[in-house]
Amino acid sequence: MRTIALVGCGSQKRDLEDEQVVRIDQLYTSTYFQLKREYAQACCDDYYILSAKFGLVPPAALVAESYDLTVHDLDDDALAAWVARIDNRLTSISADATLVVLAGQAYIDPLRDTLNDAPPDVFYPFADTEGIGEQMGWLSREIETAE
Repeated sequence: MRTIALVGCGSQKRDLEDEQVVRIDQLYTSTYFQLKREYAQACCDDYYILSAKFGLVPPAALVAESYDLTVHDLDDDALAAWVARIDNRLTSISADATLVVLAGQAYIDPLRDTLNDAPPDVFYPFADTEGIGEQMGWLSREIETAE
């Protein structure tokens, strides 16, 4: 069975020059995001980035803008549309896969029903952690074990 990570985006982003285009996995600059990406690359078969602006996108997706948007900024209609887009995307990528959700509660909560209806197994490794520091420690240990 394949393992697919859903990696939450980050608030720290590169400043893009006019008409500059980057892969979305290179847009986010925090150490926390980088560790989640490294974990996904080392421990999973594939991964997608969970973004309030772009939805659920592959890491090689190209973006031409930095942005400052979280799910908390979405009104009810926009949030419902965001959840529907992610639900459609998950349906196409997750058949017979285990999902590893590396995102904060703000992103998980609106997707809870979608994730519960997803593939056979959904793993939330951060569920019992107390903050980003503990999550980063878990990620580092898992990456080291995988190497």
